[in-house]
Amino acid sequence: MYEIMSADEAIRLIRDGDCICVNSFVGIENPTELHEALYRRYQKMQSPTHLTIVSSAGFGVWDDEHNAEGYIREGAVDKLICGHFGAMMSTKKLVLEDRFEAYNLPLGCISHAIRAQAGGLPGALSKVGLDIFVDPRREGPGINRISIDDSLVKHVEVDGDEFLY
Repeated sequence: MYEIMSADEAIRLIRDGDCICVNSFVGIENPTELHEALYRRYQKMQSPTHLTIVSSAGFGVWDDEHNAEGYIREGAVDKLICGHFGAMMSTKKLVLEDRFEAYNLPLGCISHAIRAQAGGLPGALSKVGLDIFVDPRREGPGINRISIDDSLVKHVEVDGDEFLY
């Protein structure tokens, strides 16, 4: 069941420590009204905080002042998990300054994990990412010094075949 609501109604559901999934593709299908309402609320109330944001392809519009840039920059976000960070101008700078955790996972793998979790499964298996940076036996998906969460990607074997989970 779903309910259509305004951005202001939707952000009232977001609490400190929540994880928000923004399944957009850079600027396409990005919930800009939600980002703007969340930023207004954060500026007014300094809440919500300690957010995790997940986006399969990343989001943003190559502008320091739009989408989630404001509330990320001002400290509402503790962790970002994205397929790329290219369109998030001020966010990229903050990632490199170790201002919050940031993880880069393959776009398709994030999409499959979102779909699996929406279906009640805990995650998804993939061969994509084996033996490259995202593989926890290599570097893992963290892209700055404070991004050390080792629970995001696990190397597993199923019937003798290896996967990333």
